[in-house]
Amino acid sequence: MEEQSKREVVINSDWITTLGVALILMFSFLCAASDFRHITRGKFAAPVSFGTLFLAVYAFVLAYWSVGRRLLRGGFILLGVGESIRIGAFYLHASDHVQYLAAVNALVLGMITWTTIFIYAVQWLRGVVQIRNRQ
Repeated sequence: MEEQSKREVVINSDWITTLGVALILMFSFLCAASDFRHITRGKFAAPVSFGTLFLAVYAFVLAYWSVGRRLLRGGFILLGVGESIRIGAFYLHASDHVQYLAAVNALVLGMITWTTIFIYAVQWLRGVVQIRNRQ
């Protein structure tokens, strides 16, 4: 009888980091899909809230924290800049048209950011997770 070769998954990292990157991968995909859906349906304007301010600050903190990872750093900087422009337009009481353009800008930069983070997570997982044939 011929024995079937079995495949095993080998992860060259700790499970917590791998699980965290997998969750980031799913979250970034869902956020990019949500932003794309908002753009295609024309729903650009969302109220500026404390969550928006928190997202902008946290994006810049994550950009600083991801030293050496240019792809991630660039994505987080884009997210922070987009949200900062939106917050600035809101708190400077700009016209509705300017606030609309700021919201469109933030949505597009957010979609680019989530796609960038998705690509980074896929690259990281490809380098760490290997499938081997076991005999």
